[in-house]
Amino acid sequence: MIEPKITPPSELVRHWSRFQGDTDPEALWFRIANEAAQWGADQELEACCALLEVSDKNARDFLQSTRRPKPPSLKEQALQARAALAQPERQKLSDLRARVETLEAAAHRHIVETKANILALATRVNALELELAERRLSKALDISDLPQLTPEQVQNLQDLLGTYRNHLGLNN
Repeated sequence: MIEPKITPPSELVRHWSRFQGDTDPEALWFRIANEAAQWGADQELEACCALLEVSDKNARDFLQSTRRPKPPSLKEQALQARAALAQPERQKLSDLRARVETLEAAAHRHIVETKANILALATRVNALELELAERRLSKALDISDLPQLTPEQVQNLQDLLGTYRNHLGLNN
C-alpha cells in the first residue's frame, strides 16, 4: 500500500544539512528543499513502477526511462557532438581536405616534371660530351697534313681512330 504522505526521514534531512557545508541559511534551506523534492519524486516513481510492474512491464520501463533518464554514454555523447557539428565547420573541413589534395597533386606533378627535366638535362650533357669527343676526334683524324708521317702511318692511325670512333658510337 502506498503511503499518502511522503516525508524524508529526519536522518536524511540531517545528512543533507551537513552535506557540502553551506553557510548561508537561505541557500541551505533551498538545497534541503531540492533534495527533499527529488527524494519524494524518486519515492513516487518507485511506487508507480512497482504498480506497473505487476500490470505492464513495458509501461514501467517507459515511465522510468522518461522520468529518470540515464546520462548518455560516451559513445552517445560523441555521436551527439558529431551531429551537432555545424554545417559550416563540415564545409571548412571539406575545403581543407580539397586544398591538401590539390597541394599533393601539384607536388606530385612537380616531382614528375623535375625528373623529366633532369633526364632531359642528362641527355643533353651526354650529347654535348659526344659532340666534344667527335670534334676532338675530327681534329685528330685530320692528320694528313703532318709531313713527318708516311702514308702508311697515316692509314694505320686513321684505322685506330675509326675503331675508337666506333667504340664511342660516333659513326656517321
